[in-house]
Amino acid sequence: MASAGLQILGIILTLLGWVNALVSCALPLWKALLLVRLTFG
Repeated sequence: MASAGLQILGIILTLLGWVNALVSCALPLWKALLLVRLTFG
């Protein structure tokens, strides 16, 4: 059985991975929407 410390570390890394994925998807979308707003008013 894995120790509690390894389990907590795994949960933290999983959460960081989810945050990273969401930010990676949201930032280009935000830039694209900003560009469209600036271009078309």
